[in-house]
Amino acid sequence: MKRIYWITIVTLLVMAKSNAQMGYGKLEDINEIKEKILLVVLDEESDNLSKKIKKNPEKFKVYKEEINQYNATLKAAFENTWTFSSNIEYVSQSEFTTLQKDKSKKDKYAYFDNQINRSPDRLNSSSSRAGDPDTYSMIIGLTNKKKPVYSMMYTTLHPTEADLTFIIQQFQNYLISRVELKTGEKSKKEIKAELIENANLLKTKTLLFDEEFVDKNLKEDISSIYKYDYKLTTKEDIDQAILSRNKDIAYVRAFPLMQQSGGKNSVVKLSKLVYVQYVISALDGKILGYAAPSSVGLGGNLGALTRSSNHNTTKKDLEKIIKNID
Repeated sequence: MKRIYWITIVTLLVMAKSNAQMGYGKLEDINEIKEKILLVVLDEESDNLSKKIKKNPEKFKVYKEEINQYNATLKAAFENTWTFSSNIEYVSQSEFTTLQKDKSKKDKYAYFDNQINRSPDRLNSSSSRAGDPDTYSMIIGLTNKKKPVYSMMYTTLHPTEADLTFIIQQFQNYLISRVELKTGEKSKKEIKAELIENANLLKTKTLLFDEEFVDKNLKEDISSIYKYDYKLTTKEDIDQAILSRNKDIAYVRAFPLMQQSGGKNSVVKLSKLVYVQYVISALDGKILGYAAPSSVGLGGNLGALTRSSNHNTTKKDLEKIIKNID
């Protein structure tokens, strides 16, 4: 079985235990991102997908509206969240492709790109899979380097500004943490201690669960497992907490760490995705706890592990998450 990995903030946790770099950006690359103009690549119509749905004007209209909405929310999220570098420019995918081929400009930019894999059935059929979410593979890097500095994957039907804010926060927190670790501002020991300390912040916050993605057994037993303030609520309420940077709120969010697949050129398959359950601070996107697949656990108190790849939060997930709370 081949495993396809998307490196999330868990990379930082693994690096805190070892010297493994997971093939990603060096400190000098991260510093270049800070100094260079960041090109944020916007979505545009896919020729292949457009050909499939143009025969249905109503669905083609929905497709174009999705693109416009995504671009507007991505811009808003960056403008309200990104502070790691000071200069941002927005370009279309075709403009970005052209720029990458221009040797006179390749050395001038960093970039944030997003490969959006839309579910064709959702747009051009009424099959039972028509509700499958799209997958978003985000990367940040330098236009003169082949390997990205950092990447993550996300699944959703329609990313909101809060979704994109959460994603940008993860990229930014990763970059800042790498700089702190490599420059000696924080040692590996201090980062580990901070991770444990973060878990205790849950005592003072209300933990929000998206009730749509909470396992039935957990709903029945949650009050006997979790002794602090919590609320089963809607994604809309969680989104509002994220956008308002509510310091008194944390929330549970699952997103893919990797895909297990059997082929060299495997496409993304939702049934093969392995999810990590994160507890996130609504204030700044910092991770307060997580339940991860065993292959990426840190061991000891930090090894909040589960073999489940289910998107839903389970009893075992929550039990592992609260182990770090004193």
